[in-house]
Amino acid sequence: MLDPIAQATPWSVLLDHFPCGVVIVDGSHRICQLNPEAARLLGDEPDGLIGSLFPWPFVPGESTEHDLPGTDGPHRIEVSAARPAHGTPPYQVLLLRDSTGLHARIERLELANDRFKALIRATPLPMLSVDRALEITFWSRAAEREFGWREEDVLGRPLQSLGDGVGSGLGELLAASLEGEPHEGVALSGWHDRHGQPLDLKVWSVPLKHRNGRIRGALAITMNTTHERHNREHLHHLVTHDPLTDLPNRTLFHDRLQQLLLRAPANGPPRIAVLRFALDRFKVVNASFGHAVGDVLLCEVAQRLRDTLYSSDTLARTGGDEFTILVGQLTRSQDCAAIAARLLQTLAHPFRADGSEIFLSASIGIAVWPYDGPDADHLLTHADSALRLAKEQGGNSWQFHTHELHDRARARLELESDLRRALDRGELHLHYQPQVDLATDRIIGVEALLRWDHPRLGAVPPDHFIPVAEQCGLIDEIGQWVLNTACQQTAAWHTAGLPLRVAVNLSPRQFHSGRLIDAVATALEASGLAPQWLELELTEGLLLQHEGSAQLEPLKQMGVRLVIDDFGTGYASFAYLRRFAIDGIKIDRSFIQAIDSDSGSAAITRALLSIAEAMGLDLTAEGVEEHSQLERLRRWGCPVVQGYLFSRPVLAAEIPAMARSVGPVAADR
Repeated sequence: MLDPIAQATPWSVLLDHFPCGVVIVDGSHRICQLNPEAARLLGDEPDGLIGSLFPWPFVPGESTEHDLPGTDGPHRIEVSAARPAHGTPPYQVLLLRDSTGLHARIERLELANDRFKALIRATPLPMLSVDRALEITFWSRAAEREFGWREEDVLGRPLQSLGDGVGSGLGELLAASLEGEPHEGVALSGWHDRHGQPLDLKVWSVPLKHRNGRIRGALAITMNTTHERHNREHLHHLVTHDPLTDLPNRTLFHDRLQQLLLRAPANGPPRIAVLRFALDRFKVVNASFGHAVGDVLLCEVAQRLRDTLYSSDTLARTGGDEFTILVGQLTRSQDCAAIAARLLQTLAHPFRADGSEIFLSASIGIAVWPYDGPDADHLLTHADSALRLAKEQGGNSWQFHTHELHDRARARLELESDLRRALDRGELHLHYQPQVDLATDRIIGVEALLRWDHPRLGAVPPDHFIPVAEQCGLIDEIGQWVLNTACQQTAAWHTAGLPLRVAVNLSPRQFHSGRLIDAVATALEASGLAPQWLELELTEGLLLQHEGSAQLEPLKQMGVRLVIDDFGTGYASFAYLRRFAIDGIKIDRSFIQAIDSDSGSAAITRALLSIAEAMGLDLTAEGVEEHSQLERLRRWGCPVVQGYLFSRPVLAAEIPAMARSVGPVAADR
């Protein structure tokens, strides 16, 4: 025993109670001193080990492990050799520790880790984890398969960088878990994977913690529930649709009708109609050709009806050969007649089945809300009654439940039918109303006004048939005829030495049809009339619709004049006079006819005259019917007037004599 150490009582006490084994060896690796713990680990009494060789080799400054047999099984001893001490003789201090339990714990941890990895690999549910910065720290193989991103592509990336695939909503969920809030089975919809395919997910998220309880990240387990949604949607589709035609069935139709009625205004024009459509004598077709052919025909009928209706309408199959149609956004109940006529027209062409041509017809019953009932059940009942009446009349017809509406609709449909033939029959004419320059009392232009001489009804007012032409799609054809006729007549007047300007009114539907530019160009080219002699009159409301600006620029480039008609009646804005490069305005007749009796109308008229002069715009006052109105306009400097005081609209043949006359215009001229 080394006397210096043995005599150091405090060191001896320290070594005796040191939790690790301590062994001091000399330069020959013989044990000079050791504490009780070292003796226990080496399996002998301290006195028996003094002077013996240390049983294992060691490397100064390093740790080594050695196995030692024991009564309770082998032990693994870790030996840490300190650096050699300086002095003579050289001593080496060795620390011994039983690492058997540590290795067992490590093995258990490694086994648990292997099991966890195997579980992660085997589970079909995508899993991922993030750190406190929401950067991805783990991405399972199932996540790779489900979402399309590989693990090496996403590790270390912010979760939000994956975009809609697994981004915003999932990020918010994990951010909440980073604050300690777990989530179980939260449904998230609207996801898209790496390839843009939509996904629905159910997500479980938990916080991940250090041993000290501090949250270091969050883990999410997801389940793809897209197929469940598809299955629910498919089941709902089966319950609400006809299996043969794939049209809505009676249940879905009734639901849509009720929803539309709930949103309908309590007053105002009719907006909802129910049409019951039944094929005539379809049982004969089934009996003659068989039900298989009958099913094919029903599918073809359904397709033709689909193609005829608007996408906002609902077409349902509600019986064997019966269909029901829901029409919303009606402005007039009579429009249902036009719809019914189109539906019947779809059956005019024969169907081909089983090598034969089959001709079908149908009967239609119409009920209009609110005239024919306050709710869905009453409307359907009354549409059925109207359908029975249409069948009793021989089929291939339609019938309103209300006789008044039926008569009005039939009259409107007849008017539309007559209007379609009016051009061919030469029933449409243009009359021309002179526009007079007050500085010279000469006619400088005319406004072309469309007239219809109906063979049975006589003169039909334009405000009666122009809306019909717009609704049934005739306005483009009639508008082209008006432009052609007005330009040809004006060119003829020019040839005869009468340099008159012609003004033509444009309807909103004609203006926005997309064919106006070609129509004007065609009329000018065919007639040889220079563009500056054609004046197109537009309404203020038409101009304020954003589509209008796209039409105006080509017309201006063409050289055609643009004038705002009925100026000041509701939308007056001086800003668009500059924006749309307007050439002139026409003061609405309501102001002119009130200038003698209403100071406000007189003030507005004088203000418009001043503004037009300041902006360099031509101005025409229309509706002049009294001498007193004319005299006021003269005093205020109005340049051009138009109205019954000078002339009613007349045939083209009367214009030359009126245009050549000089002097004051008389009311009885």
